[in-house]
Amino acid sequence: PTSSKLDEEALSWVVEKRLAEGEDSYDDEQLLLQYALLTVYLSTASKGMEFVIENFIKGMSDECDWHGVTCDGSKTITNLDLPKEELTGTIPPTIGLLSNGL
Repeated sequence: PTSSKLDEEALSWVVEKRLAEGEDSYDDEQLLLQYALLTVYLSTASKGMEFVIENFIKGMSDECDWHGVTCDGSKTITNLDLPKEELTGTIPPTIGLLSNGL
């Protein structure tokens, strides 16, 4: 899939999640971080959204609980560690949105 298609999938998932769980459940920064992480996962996992949801997100609503993500006490992402995932592809520019802690 193209980068714009992956961006669209990630954005759609974040928007649908926000609507399904109530607009006030997440602040804008958290949604932006989730979008950025999804684009990284989708760009490098090459197995599609369903695989990413089942293997990286695993039903966790907080991105600090997602596979490979480490956060500090203030919920700032400090590390993204996916060494055994056999990732391929190009890291998307949206990884820059994670710069608040990485």
